[in-house]
Amino acid sequence: KEKGFFLNGTHLKLVGANRHQGWPFIGYAVPNRLHRADAEQIKKMGANWVRLSHYPQDPYFLDALDELGLMALAEGPTWMDIPSEVWMDNLDTAFRSMIRRDRNHPAIIIWNCCVNHHGKSDQLAKVATEEDPTRARGQDTVPCPMDFEHLKISGNAALCIEHTGHTFNTFRGQDLYREYDLTKQHWEQTNAAYMKEDNSGLAVWAMYDYNTPHYGAPYFQAPHGVCDVFRIPKLSYY
Repeated sequence: KEKGFFLNGTHLKLVGANRHQGWPFIGYAVPNRLHRADAEQIKKMGANWVRLSHYPQDPYFLDALDELGLMALAEGPTWMDIPSEVWMDNLDTAFRSMIRRDRNHPAIIIWNCCVNHHGKSDQLAKVATEEDPTRARGQDTVPCPMDFEHLKISGNAALCIEHTGHTFNTFRGQDLYREYDLTKQHWEQTNAAYMKEDNSGLAVWAMYDYNTPHYGAPYFQAPHGVCDVFRIPKLSYY
């Protein structure tokens, strides 16, 4: 809680990215080589961990993380709403199934025990404790905040699962100065995390732009990534 994350006894700041696994035109029907390509690009960028946002991702992607030495936070299939008790029970089942499927992947260092954009779920924390008591539990044993306010860095060993992207929409090539400002914001946020000793690290939202009906016409796309939907880097990738 005072120093953050340690890997094999060595202090390490976790600097990573959120990953959606969808691609243009083919959606989630992604061949294994594209999952591998994403993992390699994240590694090449200089990240050392990935938030699997926010659903169980393809096992081949987890295989690639294992092989490349990237760590991961895994969480159940949720977005922002908790519509009913029945829905929550279904999530309980899905979360338990995910842990059973993925718990032998050394890449996974933490199960995030919450509904996306919510605090700790006692129900999910109970599942994670029963299925895999060896790993940390997000929002239970480790705080996993979303620090969107610029230069806000949480302490108490917090591992920030999202920063910056939602607050600074930037399409690649749309405006060079805006891309530069986005890059500056990412750098300042990461630097601030390094400066705060009792912070475990952070993950930029997001690695890639992604298709969503949430933002409507004409693009149906969220320009939150450090790369566009075709995996072409913006300035902030560097």
